[in-house]
Amino acid sequence: MNKNIVIGRIGLAINFQSLIEGKKNPKFSEIVYLYTILAQYNPDFNFYLIGPSDLNKLTEEEYNTIFPYHNVHSAWHNKINKTYNYYEITDYFKNNNINIDFALMEVCGSNKFSIPGLVPKKNNTPRSLLLVHKMYMGPYVYTLNHLGCPVYVMSDDIRNVLLNFSDLYNRERLVFTQTNIVLPTVEHIQSETDFTMSVDNINCIYARIERATLIGLPSTWKNSINIDKKLNSPNKYHVMVISNGYGTKRINSNQTVKDLRFNGYNEYIIENFKGTPYEESKIYGKWSDEMFEKYPDIFDDTFPFVLLKNEIDQAKYSLVYSQLDNFVTIKPWELIILGIIPFIHPKYDEQRLLGLPEYVYLKNPEDFKNKVMELDANKDLYLDILNQCFDSIKEEDLNGSYINNFIFSKIGENMNFKYEPKNNVELKFKRKQNYE
Repeated sequence: MNKNIVIGRIGLAINFQSLIEGKKNPKFSEIVYLYTILAQYNPDFNFYLIGPSDLNKLTEEEYNTIFPYHNVHSAWHNKINKTYNYYEITDYFKNNNINIDFALMEVCGSNKFSIPGLVPKKNNTPRSLLLVHKMYMGPYVYTLNHLGCPVYVMSDDIRNVLLNFSDLYNRERLVFTQTNIVLPTVEHIQSETDFTMSVDNINCIYARIERATLIGLPSTWKNSINIDKKLNSPNKYHVMVISNGYGTKRINSNQTVKDLRFNGYNEYIIENFKGTPYEESKIYGKWSDEMFEKYPDIFDDTFPFVLLKNEIDQAKYSLVYSQLDNFVTIKPWELIILGIIPFIHPKYDEQRLLGLPEYVYLKNPEDFKNKVMELDANKDLYLDILNQCFDSIKEEDLNGSYINNFIFSKIGENMNFKYEPKNNVELKFKRKQNYE
C-alpha cells in the first residue's frame, strides 16, 4: 500500500542532524525521532516535508543512515523569496505529479494569522506579520489549504493542540495528543475569498505521543541507574523537582503568568516538608528573581541535566504537577528513565492513561509526605514501586511501534483504508541515554 504523506513541524524547523553522532549542539526535538521511525516502519510510504528543515544539508551517508528506504523528501528549498511565494511548494507536487493522500503534522507554535496579504484588517489594510510567522507557519497553512487533503495533527503539549490559525480553513480531522477530549478550534475563515469566521469541534485522542521521548532508548537503559547510590543518599536529595515557574493560564491562550506553578509546589513540597528530613528538597528550573530570593535553599536555576548528574544520581522521588488538569506530559517518563519515582498530583492523569502503579497517584500533600517516608523506611517496598515504574515502559515504547501502529490505524479508520501493524523493526539510529 503506497501513501504520499505531507509532514512538518509547524512553528519550528526540523533538525535531523540531531541524530548524527558527533554533530555539535544540534537543535533537538522529539519529533525527529518520531518522523524517523514512521519512515523506517513504512518503506512503502513517501513523506514530504513542507517547511524548514536541515534535510537537504545531510550528506549522502547521513541521509542513508537515517532514511535507509529513501522515502523522506523535501518540498521546501529554504529559498522562499521576499514576497513569500508559498506556491513554490505546491508547484513541487504539481510538477512532479505527486498526489498527496493526507498530512501528518506536528504543531509546536502558532499565531492567529500567518499568510501575508491573505486576510486584511477590518479597515481593509494589510496585516503586519513577524518573519517567524511567515517562515515557520505560513508555508504550512498555505500548503494545507491548497492541497485540501485530510489533515492530522500530533502534539505532546496540549497548549499547542489547537492550531491557532484563523487563516487555516482546511482544519485537522484528528489530534493525536495527551488525552481523550473534544476541543474547539479557534475561529477561522471559510476560504481565501470567504472570511466568515466559524469554529469546529476536533477529536483529540490519546496516542502515547508523549512517549516519543523514549524512542530509541536501548532495552538496557536501566543499567545506567545506580540504585545503591540512591538508597544510600542523604534525605535532602531524595525529593527533586525539575520544572519552570512559567505556564499557560488556560487552553488556547497566549497569556502567561510568572511562577504560575508555585501554589502546587508550595502546597506539596515547601510547606509540606517543613520540619522533616526533606525540607531541603530542591526545585530546579526558571523562576522569577522573587522566588530565588525568597526561597534560596529550595529554588535553583541549574540546568541542563548534565549539570545535575550528582543530584539526579541521588534523587529517589519527584512530584509531577501541571496547570492543565488531566493532561499527561513527558515528565513522568523523563523521571523514570533517571531512576526517579514520579508521584502524580491528584489533578494530573485522572484517566490513568500512563499505566503507572496506583501507589504513585496522590490524594493530597499528606499522602505524598507519608509515602516518601514509608518508602524510605521500607527498602523492599521502594524497590517494588520503582520496578513497577520501570515496567510501565514497554518495548513498544522504546522502538516506537505502538505510536506508529496507533496513528496509522486511526488514520486508516478515518479514511477507510486498512493499515497492517508493523512490529520488530530495527531502528537505524542511536540516541543518547538519560542525562548524557
